[in-house]
Amino acid sequence: MNLILRNTDRIEMSMAEFIDFTKSVVKEAVAETYGEYMSRNEAIRHLGSRKKLEQAIKMKLINPDKGNGNQKWRVKTREVIEAYRIIDKL
Repeated sequence: MNLILRNTDRIEMSMAEFIDFTKSVVKEAVAETYGEYMSRNEAIRHLGSRKKLEQAIKMKLINPDKGNGNQKWRVKTREVIEAYRIIDKL
């Protein structure tokens, strides 16, 4: 993720635009770090606890895929990010 701003004295945006911009930057940073999929342990670390991961799976916010090799299953990074937002609001 490269954000290059040149010759800018000020950037003006509304609070809603700033929040949308911040969300997109965070999503991109997480996606670059973890790729399209993340392991169960990475998802637990991102959500904060195993209980939250299990809650997200029960609510069908996260649908685990069968992993490859030693990885028993994996989850989509996008689903974990969305589940984090929704579970935090509960």
